[in-house]
Amino acid sequence: CYNELGVIYRSQGHFIPSEENFLNSIDIARANRLSIQEAVACSNFATLCEGMDAYQDSIEYHYRSIECCGFIEVPHIKRELLIGEYALITKIYVRMKKLEEAKYTIEEMDRLIGDDVSYEDYFDVNVTRLYYNAACDNTELADKYKKKSICAIYKCEDFVTYFDEIQALAAKLLEDGDYQELEKIFE
Repeated sequence: CYNELGVIYRSQGHFIPSEENFLNSIDIARANRLSIQEAVACSNFATLCEGMDAYQDSIEYHYRSIECCGFIEVPHIKRELLIGEYALITKIYVRMKKLEEAKYTIEEMDRLIGDDVSYEDYFDVNVTRLYYNAACDNTELADKYKKKSICAIYKCEDFVTYFDEIQALAAKLLEDGDYQELEKIFE
């Protein structure tokens, strides 16, 4: 409940109550050894930090989420969370213009994905690749992943889970002047 309240307050722009709820969620999850819930709460708190331009704090909490994943015993949940965390960390490093660190984290994400082609349509994976390749001035790959990100958003069934990725894609489309596509997405 605390985690959900944190998400709600964050989406309304109430950062202090959001922070309090996320930290309560982390504390309760840790005290009760609920690794999945702690990983998710750490990740959500990290995105709150990112939204307040506290990038170093954001990275710290994303890595805490990764640490929590080490205690998750359900392989597919652990893998999904890890891939998502490395995707989010990569995006932050790109924003910080730390491309060497971003290269390392995107390689970790790709290592976790391996040969599993089912991840090729994942929204968070494609948005991360879009941001990384655009920052590296690889226009061909950036365009490819922009198209894949747009396709992925239309297939997306849970907009709350991908709130940050939607925001990132919208920012990139605004930056690139793709107003018609952005309007269709908002509809």
